[in-house]
Amino acid sequence: MPINIPLRSDLPHFDLQAVLSGVVFTLEFKWNTRERAWYLNIQSESGDDVVNGIKLIVSFPLGRRTPSRARPAGVLIAVDTSDSGLNPSWDDVAQKGDLGSRVQLLYYEPDEAQLEPAADG
Repeated sequence: MPINIPLRSDLPHFDLQAVLSGVVFTLEFKWNTRERAWYLNIQSESGDDVVNGIKLIVSFPLGRRTPSRARPAGVLIAVDTSDSGLNPSWDDVAQKGDLGSRVQLLYYEPDEAQLEPAADG
């Protein structure tokens, strides 16, 4: 069963702490107005950068291409609960977004998701 990471929809920049595979990480979320996209930075419990600049794209394993051994062992995936396939957004006028409401962030432990295709031979 994946962990649903509680997110805020009322701020264009926030951070939170999450325990992922038994390790505490700080997840920082930033809305980029120019690109009209959310970005995620991950820091270790001691504040060291683990992964920076992960664009939140729905239905895509986030940060998996990062070679850092300090990154979470499992998989983070943004899920569009409306099944429209739209990435999370932010409305500057209403000062509200849909990250944490329409788009949820799920964390799958390493044993819950196949991280890479099985190798032949």
